[in-house]
Parts: sequence; C-alpha cells; structure tokens
Amino acid sequence: MLKPYKKTYGNFIRFYNTSLKTYGDVDLLKNFFIGNKIYNIDYNKYTSSKLCTAALSCAIVIYKNYTYSTVKLPSNKLVKLNNVICVSYYFADKLNSFIYKNAGHFVNLGNRPKVRGSAMNAYDHPHGGGEGKAPIGKKTIYSFVGRKCKGIKTVK
Repeated sequence: MLKPYKKTYGNFIRFYNTSLKTYGDVDLLKNFFIGNKIYNIDYNKYTSSKLCTAALSCAIVIYKNYTYSTVKLPSNKLVKLNNVICVSYYFADKLNSFIYKNAGHFVNLGNRPKVRGSAMNAYDHPHGGGEGKAPIGKKTIYSFVGRKCKGIKTVK
C-alpha cells in the first residue's frame, strides 16, 4: 500500500470505520459515496490490491447498487465491482505539478529529442533555419560545445 496523504510514522490507518473517513483509511466499497475517489482496489476480498495501485492513480465511484458498484478507472474504463471488496480513501498529492525547466532537463533523464535539429528554428538549434530543406549552413559541422567535428583532426 502506498503512503496515504498526510499520514506519517505513528498515525493509524482505520479499517472499516464508516463514521469518520480520513485519507488512507480502508473500508468496504458499499460505504463510499458516489463521486468519492478511491485507490488500492481488490477484485475480491481474499486477494491483494489489483487496480489503481500506482502513485497518483485513482478511481471514481460512478454508480451504487445494493450488491454492485460501478467504478471509473484512470483509463476511462467502467468496471462493475462487488460491494464487499476493500478500497482506500484517496486524496491527490501535488506531485504532478513538477515542470521541466528546459530541453536539457529531458536529456538528463534519458529522453532523446523527438524533432530533428534541422527542422527547428535557428534560435532553437545550430542546424535550424533556412528555406526548405537547407543544409547545416556553416562551413563545417560544429558540436554543441562549439568545436569543429567530422573530418577535422581534434588532437595535435
């Protein structure tokens, strides 16, 4: 189970407490209201959690009946689940508000650029700019550091 929102070491996680729900408490699906966000969903009460176990993924209760509930998963798939299964109460943390600084930030994480340098503007890349399918536009090819490369001896 993931660490619930605002729960620290020494806090209690309540099981099957219908009167007072806090984030991370485990309860039966029939005790949740329509529109509540839930995570750690089981298919039946004897197995471990199978649905919405990743960080920042949650499901929403759409419809309730006496025996079954319909839940909308993060993939927008509707699933009909038994009301006796155990789920946890969810609150979204602000982990997804991280913004990348620049293209170099992506490269440091191991993501290669999706666009060729010759297709960019001259401001964005040394190979960019020009009319149509233009060559690089310099007498020789330069590396990102500014040194000449490809065909030029770099070691004396």
